[in-house]
Amino acid sequence: MVIFIIFLFVNVFVTGVFMAVYGGKQSYSEGMLLGVHIPDYAARDADVDALMETYSKRTKWFYFINFLISAAICFLNFWYFSIFLIAWSLWLVELCGGAIWLLHGTHKKLYVLKMDRGWQADAKQISEDDDVYWKNGWYNNPNDKRLWVPDRFFPSNYSTNMAKPAGKIFTFGLLGGTMVLLLILFVVFLRADFTPRYLELRGNAAQISSPMSPITFELKDVKGFELLGKMPEGNFTRTNGLADDRQLVGKFQEKETGDYRMYVYKDCFPVLKIDLPGYTVLINSEKKGQTESWYRKLAERLPELAAGAE
Repeated sequence: MVIFIIFLFVNVFVTGVFMAVYGGKQSYSEGMLLGVHIPDYAARDADVDALMETYSKRTKWFYFINFLISAAICFLNFWYFSIFLIAWSLWLVELCGGAIWLLHGTHKKLYVLKMDRGWQADAKQISEDDDVYWKNGWYNNPNDKRLWVPDRFFPSNYSTNMAKPAGKIFTFGLLGGTMVLLLILFVVFLRADFTPRYLELRGNAAQISSPMSPITFELKDVKGFELLGKMPEGNFTRTNGLADDRQLVGKFQEKETGDYRMYVYKDCFPVLKIDLPGYTVLINSEKKGQTESWYRKLAERLPELAAGAE
């Protein structure tokens, strides 16, 4: 529930910020409308008014729909976190891409209208009409030695000069690096959600296979084990791994009882607890009877340490 509330707030906040920045009412200022230099009389042209009205309606619908989508995606937290993460990332890409497409698409149409009408920017307001370098939605000027230039739409931001090799390397490198990072995260969380955990006894050792924090320990080191009908009491802090509304996987610490290695589905009981010298293991399975089977195998090997199921 906590993750649901956090992401719901974040999604609504992010959508609101994008709406304020990209979807706000565009007004004629400093000789420009929507990043295109035009004379002031052209800003009142009927075709320009119609173009801006269409832009306003489309942005309102776009952000309204994204408000709904962003809230709906949060409910995936109660299913699989990996599926939620993928859906959330795709939604964020759609939000960014859609916001930019709406803005730059209208900008380009206004630029084409300017060229068709032969509108000339007021020389008193600007020293150079450089709209041609922004016509594709980004800055592309091979004659400009600058790599970074003030953004046409938001002067407090900066854009790269895509006519420079360094500008292309930085922009596409950043996008590529972000995509690679997202793919890595997708793989990690998909494995955590869909790879079952197993307890296997091999010779004198036991092995817990898991996509996060797999462990192997000697059976002679086991101090005790038992089946629990509920999770132990305590305030567990995750130090490494995954903790969501469905599962706890990885390394955890409890202030009074020490370190834990958890491989637990929250709504599945019983839980097998294994006490070791350095930490305590908690593990269960979604498969009915699997956890009890692990307990029986340990009891066969270590009958003197077996505790009754609670």
